[in-house]
Amino acid sequence: MVTSDENWKSSTGGIQSSEIYHGKIYDATKEKIGWKNAGYDDKRWSGIKEKEYDNTILVATYNEPVKKHETFKPVKIFKIPAGEQVIDFGQNLVGFVSIKVSGKSGDSVKIVHAEVLDRKGNFYTENLRAAKQQNVFILSGKGEETFEPHFTFQGFRYRKN
Repeated sequence: MVTSDENWKSSTGGIQSSEIYHGKIYDATKEKIGWKNAGYDDKRWSGIKEKEYDNTILVATYNEPVKKHETFKPVKIFKIPAGEQVIDFGQNLVGFVSIKVSGKSGDSVKIVHAEVLDRKGNFYTENLRAAKQQNVFILSGKGEETFEPHFTFQGFRYRKN
């Protein structure tokens, strides 16, 4: 049971969006460093509005938890005929790509996933229909940063950025 009252506060943070089909957008420039620690200064946070809702509409999820089981390293990095650099993980899998990157504050990395290449050997995502299957990481600019999405995963063999 989660309980609260009218004294709770709220704010936004680094997670801009996170969705199973579309992926995640994380802006490290908007992280609230230390927000989980006692004594954090939350005076800029907003008050909440207390509302009554019919809790009979809530349904618990009946799924197994998503856990990291294995780590796969790329087997090949190559340029496709369209000129883009692609990373091949050697097999179709379900998971996410973890990266370490350095750059300036506001620089971004977009990781796009695909299960197959087309007949010409180019990155193919039309079979995904409306699913974006991409993760975007906006850097804070504070040295080497690690991005490992949560609340989402992708089915893929290939990745480009």
